Amino acid sequence: IVFFSTTEDTGDWIPLLLLIPLRLGLSECNNIYMDPIKTCFDLPQNVGAVGGRPNSAFYFIGYQHDRLLYLDPHVTQESLNPDTIDLDKIPDETYHTRKVDLLPWEQLDPSIAIAFYCRTRDDFDELCGELRADVTSGANSLFEMAEKRPSYMTPPRRHPLENLPENYTAEYEDLNTEDAADSDSDGFEIISNS
Repeated sequence: IVFFSTTEDTGDWIPLLLLIPLRLGLSECNNIYMDPIKTCFDLPQNVGAVGGRPNSAFYFIGYQHDRLLYLDPHVTQESLNPDTIDLDKIPDETYHTRKVDLLPWEQLDPSIAIAFYCRTRDDFDELCGELRADVTSGANSLFEMAEKRPSYMTPPRRHPLENLPENYTAEYEDLNTEDAADSDSDGFEIISNS
C-alpha cells in the first residue's frame, strides 16, 4: 500500500510508510516463508510487522532463530498529565517495557503485514532492490513487485490531502475484467460489487 510518495506539484519525495499485507498459508504459516520473513526484518527500512496468533494481535520487532520477537500492544501503562509533569523528571519507565516475548513460528497466524519506512527516495530504491534480490525471487517469494500497475487494476481517484472529506475512503473505478481474465491470476478471482 503506497500513499502519496511524491507531491504532485513539485515531485519532492514525502517520507513513506509502506505496509505489505500477506497471507502465508490457509490456516497456519507455511515454513517456506520463514526465511523471507526473517530477511524482511534484517532490512534497515523495516519497522516491524503486525500480526499474531489466533485471537491475539502483536507488534513483531525481529526474530531469534525460529521465533518472532514481539511486543503486546494491549499492555497499558499509566498516562502522564502534560499540564502537571516536570519535563526534567519524566518517568521514563512509562515509555518503555522490560518484557519482549517470543512466538514460535508454528503458532503465528498466517495473516501478517510487514512494515517499512523510507525517509528518502534512496531508501525506497534500496528497499526495492533488496526485496527483488532476496524476498520476491524464487520459489519462496512472499509477494510480487511490478514496475507499473497492472492494466486490470485502476488507481483510486485522488483528492488533495487538505481537501479530504471526513472518514475518506478511496474509491476505485470499475475493474477492466477482460484484461483480468487474460492475465495470470494464479487461480484468484477478482470480485467487483458492480
